[in-house]
Amino acid sequence: MLIFAIIDSLGGNVIIKNLNFADTVRRIIHHELGHWLMSRHVGFDTGEINIGMLANHKPYGQAIVYPSPKSQLAQAVDIYDHLLSRTAVLCAGVIADIGWHKRYASSDYDSDDTEYLYANGVMDATGLSDSGKIEELLYVMNGIKNPPSQDSEEIMNQRHKIRTEAWLKASEFIDENPILFGMGEILIKDYFENAIRTFQKCYLEKIMLDVQSSNSQS
Repeated sequence: MLIFAIIDSLGGNVIIKNLNFADTVRRIIHHELGHWLMSRHVGFDTGEINIGMLANHKPYGQAIVYPSPKSQLAQAVDIYDHLLSRTAVLCAGVIADIGWHKRYASSDYDSDDTEYLYANGVMDATGLSDSGKIEELLYVMNGIKNPPSQDSEEIMNQRHKIRTEAWLKASEFIDENPILFGMGEILIKDYFENAIRTFQKCYLEKIMLDVQSSNSQS
């Protein structure tokens, strides 16, 4: 069963999976911006974005996000909603990654490509992919939303529904978001060096407002 079979607006065949370093950096910039923008959208605090090349010559990206609750999570539903927002932030990086591929790296796209990018996402300083973090959160969220079951297929379907809920929450905000692509263009122009580059929060907020203003005037 495809993880994201519900996404039927994607048509085509294949993405480019072996990107050169420059395009890999462009991809990672959009991926991390997806996390950063979605975090702000759901009310989480954010910090800087780090992009670059590690000592082992592997590309690296990390958006600093502080998903701390702004009020006490007094009930199970509060915990669920908070974790759903956190999962949506993780999904947003993948969705932004997909958006970059669709716009810049491939004329065709299908749900198999979504599966590929979900399973082969950008690693950050934790050494985990977004999919790895999401799958861990799903265990807790499923325990809140559904009674225990010994039926493995039922559990898989329950987790799929929760994952889909988070994915759609992120997709509604991130998919084809002009702020994402406007900020991406600026950061790409401002990046190119092979070391780690830090884009400070104040700079990111400034260019976000500039892009928003430009879009409202056009």
